[in-house]
Amino acid sequence: MRTWGSVGIGFVAMLLVALSAWAAPVQEGECPGWSDARLEDEIQALEERVTRWDRAYYSLDHQDDASPVADEIYDQAVARLAQWRHCAGAPSPHTPKRRVTSSEGVREHPVAQTGLNKRDAAGVQRWTSRRDHLWIQPKVDGVAVTLHYVDGALHAAVSRGDGKQGQDWTERARQIPAIPKTLPEPLSAVLQGELYWRMEGHIQAQHAHRRARSQVAGALAQHAPDDQTLARIGLFV
Repeated sequence: MRTWGSVGIGFVAMLLVALSAWAAPVQEGECPGWSDARLEDEIQALEERVTRWDRAYYSLDHQDDASPVADEIYDQAVARLAQWRHCAGAPSPHTPKRRVTSSEGVREHPVAQTGLNKRDAAGVQRWTSRRDHLWIQPKVDGVAVTLHYVDGALHAAVSRGDGKQGQDWTERARQIPAIPKTLPEPLSAVLQGELYWRMEGHIQAQHAHRRARSQVAGALAQHAPDDQTLARIGLFV
């Protein structure tokens, strides 16, 4: 969240997501092909990053229960750290600290926000073969959000959190120009999508180091982001 990011967009069949190394989903048994020295350096760097997030989140100066990084990014980084330490033959000292444990600043998802766990090509083939229709759309790599509209008006915005409940982003969502405050018709609906960072010509597979999701998470966590920052956030449903 502290570096300039970008929008990660690639045409996929809802299957492939390109993430930067520290935030990529962990697959069982996956170890990077690095030397022992580089692996130790990467572990140390990621441990320092997670420690900074922990310190910022639990600081006495922490404002309004706002997380310094989105829950899903934090959890992915901790899982990656545990995997790397396993590859190095050492246990991980960190466990995710921001699982939702209280009702303060938290909302229930009107519909659970879940994902598809397909670890290999065979799993993808099995999943698609059971369906008569498959909708293929662009994949935008951003920060997951649920938008709840009642009678056409924005009622709530919730971070992914643990999929059942997440951080209440409603007031911040009302400040983001890309999020409609009303629908064209007075419908009640639940929309799930991604908040992403706008940039031109970005290809995630080539520019993963620019960390689009972190920039979005940082803007959402700021106490009072300016209008220019909020305008850089797009919505993909």
